[in-house]
Amino acid sequence: MLRLKDSLISNNKSLKKSFVYDGRASREELFLFLYFQVVFILFNLILIGLTTPLLNLLPASAKNIVLIVLSLPLVVYYVGLPFAFASLCVRRLHDLGMNLKNLPLLPVVAFKLGSKEDNEWGPSPRIN
Repeated sequence: MLRLKDSLISNNKSLKKSFVYDGRASREELFLFLYFQVVFILFNLILIGLTTPLLNLLPASAKNIVLIVLSLPLVVYYVGLPFAFASLCVRRLHDLGMNLKNLPLLPVVAFKLGSKEDNEWGPSPRIN
């Protein structure tokens, strides 16, 4: 069962490795990262929906300032997200014994279990 705490930890690890393209990533790390992104987007959409009526009560200039202040962390987060996702995809391919040439196959093979043995990209990320 997916837990938000696990996906948050996985997301944090993936963001720290945003520019690390060597090594391997398990399928659990990839799917927990994607799960967190979906939850994060839904949370932000709900937050926007709940705060819109309150923001409409403010004058236009104050409303714009509040929107800018509230959106800056999201903009920074989503600007860095493609780097983390690209790195995670490459490391996931490495876990499957593939290289970057096989990137178009990732949506098909992402569900495949990586090998427990070491390969040319390092030791297995799986604990078992």
